[in-house]
Amino acid sequence: MLIRNFYKSNYTLTGCCRRLKLKFVDKTVIIRGACRRCGRCCRKLCLDINGRWVSSANRFRKLVRDNPDYGRFHITGRNPFGCLEFVCDRLQPDGSCGDHDHRPDICRKYPERELYFTGGVLPPWCGYYFEEVPDFEKLIRTAGSDR
Repeated sequence: MLIRNFYKSNYTLTGCCRRLKLKFVDKTVIIRGACRRCGRCCRKLCLDINGRWVSSANRFRKLVRDNPDYGRFHITGRNPFGCLEFVCDRLQPDGSCGDHDHRPDICRKYPERELYFTGGVLPPWCGYYFEEVPDFEKLIRTAGSDR
């Protein structure tokens, strides 16, 4: 399973090292904290299609064609890694979402654990953070096999 995950297209060297380290020390990563509802994450976000970052307007058009909900995002620039950055047009001046009940999955799931393994970090102003903790599922499986 580790090898299969290693080859995911968005994994970076940093992300792969993180995964290997966690495997070696029998830990996993979890997300703690809560949203501060500031809207900053809706102003500079990156999107992916099938595990690959959107890095061209053509790929973005394909994403919107296949998933019309993504039409709410508009290209604002490019990050240092070559991925397009987007802003959501439903973002209100106070940082809240103007369409919270109908937001797409990317918004509902933010932040995902996979961000950690793509080498990503959560910005310091974000109310969420990653924490490495013991992998209790693995400990339970190991304890059960000792009997």
